[in-house]
Amino acid sequence: MKRSIIRLLMAFVLMNLFCFTLAIAEPVDDYVKFKEEKYYLLDKENFSKITCKVKVPIIDNMLENIKAQLKSRANVVQINENVSDFTMTYLRGEEIKFNKPYFDIKVISPEGIKNKESFYAGVEQMKNGFNQQVDGVIQMLQGVFEEFMTPNNAKEKVSSFIKTGDETKVSIDKEGVLYEEIYKGTTRITAFKSPQLKGQSIDEFQDLGGHLLLAKSNAHMEQQGIYKMDTTMEIVYQEIQGLNFPSKITNKMITESGGLKQEGIIEIILENCSIE
Repeated sequence: MKRSIIRLLMAFVLMNLFCFTLAIAEPVDDYVKFKEEKYYLLDKENFSKITCKVKVPIIDNMLENIKAQLKSRANVVQINENVSDFTMTYLRGEEIKFNKPYFDIKVISPEGIKNKESFYAGVEQMKNGFNQQVDGVIQMLQGVFEEFMTPNNAKEKVSSFIKTGDETKVSIDKEGVLYEEIYKGTTRITAFKSPQLKGQSIDEFQDLGGHLLLAKSNAHMEQQGIYKMDTTMEIVYQEIQGLNFPSKITNKMITESGGLKQEGIIEIILENCSIE
């Protein structure tokens, strides 16, 4: 009888511990709830996918300059490109897909080229420059649209979620990069670091219909004191059948490396969007 009572008591304790464990929300659950209640997430809207044409003036200008440089070599090289087919598709709850444009310079006749080695090196440099610009645009768009996705614990390991008054602090490990986020009002301050990179961003959100959308971001990052970058990004929105969707992303950059300072502006336009 005594053993039976002990077993019953142990079972009762275990049941209560199990229920107590179930009642404790994981940090990722609190984080997801926080994002869903306060921030605008495309994953929570009623659509299947949105496809937009991606227009990047700096890439268009680059192509025009290359074509102008090679115009006198029309009998030597042939330019093939489909930049006008550059598109982005946002699949709700899944991922972002890109129809990546290609650019190629084909030498059809080497006759008349005095320094072939230098000429071919120049052609490769043009092609690599184009691909780097396209890859940079894709990375920027992926980063921006992460703001509209429901947090994914498979990619974002939320280790801490603490809410104190009107301030919320979140600790996240994402693919080896540690993020410490502080949310307050319409502002988010993020410190991030990895073995190679560290920095901070200050993000400002705008209120549209009771949910917050990212409007502006100022960031500073550096790589082991060798490379530094300061960026200011602004986002303008368009309405697509009642949905808020970026229409223009402008990013101003200042980089310093090896004593050399460079400044640049890249503008990405999402136009001719269709929704399903």
